[in-house]
Amino acid sequence: MSNSQINKAFEEALLKKNELVSKLGSFVMCDSLLFVSEEMPYDWQERIKKAVAEANTVLETSFVITEGLEVPCSNLEQKKAFLRYFETCCGDKAAYIYLVATELRSVLAAVLAVERKISLTEAFELAFYEEICQQEKWGLTEEAESRQREIKNKLQELERAGYERGLFKD
Repeated sequence: MSNSQINKAFEEALLKKNELVSKLGSFVMCDSLLFVSEEMPYDWQERIKKAVAEANTVLETSFVITEGLEVPCSNLEQKKAFLRYFETCCGDKAAYIYLVATELRSVLAAVLAVERKISLTEAFELAFYEEICQQEKWGLTEEAESRQREIKNKLQELERAGYERGLFKD
């Protein structure tokens, strides 16, 4: 992604902020961090629990992790609190969260990254924990490695754009 493509993505996201925030509100209910199998290694379970707890603190929500495929009613009830968080976000911040969440397939990991609670590397690992666990067990294919590298490169470019737009203090 070139600088002009990133800037264009930010501008498009800014124009559609309300629509994107609404999409994020729907996507967060099915966030990959909220669905963790008991079969997942204990260390990963603990990392994810810690991340969800941190996200709950930042967002002032009470999302819970489940093992099933159904979204718990308690998570559905968090949507209003989740959307309140975005009332305090500038347009660039909301756009950044949307763009990062699109790459990660995890709104919660994107929020934690923009709030600098975790690095983008950690956000990637959390968002792709299931795939990473499978790769640790069965190995990494060239195709998966190439796709992951592409995503990581996009995340680095988005982070650079975030610094350029003054989203981060560090």
